[in-house]
Amino acid sequence: MPEKNFTPAEITTIRAAVSKTFVALRKKGFIARMNFSCYMSCAVYELTQIARPRNKPRVVYYHHQDDSSFREGYPLHIRFFYLPPEDDESDSTELEKEIGEQVASALREQHLEIEWDGNPRYTIRIIGLKP
Repeated sequence: MPEKNFTPAEITTIRAAVSKTFVALRKKGFIARMNFSCYMSCAVYELTQIARPRNKPRVVYYHHQDDSSFREGYPLHIRFFYLPPEDDESDSTELEKEIGEQVASALREQHLEIEWDGNPRYTIRIIGLKP
C-alpha cells in the first residue's frame, strides 16, 4: 500500500524541484541524472562509466524503478555515491556522508520534505513538499 497518494500536480512540482536541485548540484561538480537507467546496479555501472573519464567522483540520481514507485504514491528515493579513484581502497564513508548532506541540503533548498538519517548507506526519501 502506498504511503501517500501524490496528486499529478504534486508529482510535477516535486520533479521540477528535483530537476532544479540536480542543476544546482551539477554546478557544484556532481554527475546528476533523473529517471536514469532501469534500476540501481545498471545505473551505478552506467554512471561510473560517465563519471570516471570526467573525473567527477560525486554522483546523485534516481532510476526508472524509483520513478515508477513514486508515481504509485511511494516516496521518491534519491540515490548518491562517491566514486573513488580506481586504485584507492580507503574507507570513503565520511566522504559519502558529506555528499549525502550536500544532496539533502540542496533538496531542502527547493522546499522538498525529506527523510534521511544521515547514513550514507541509505537513500534520501522525498516524502512531500514543504509549505
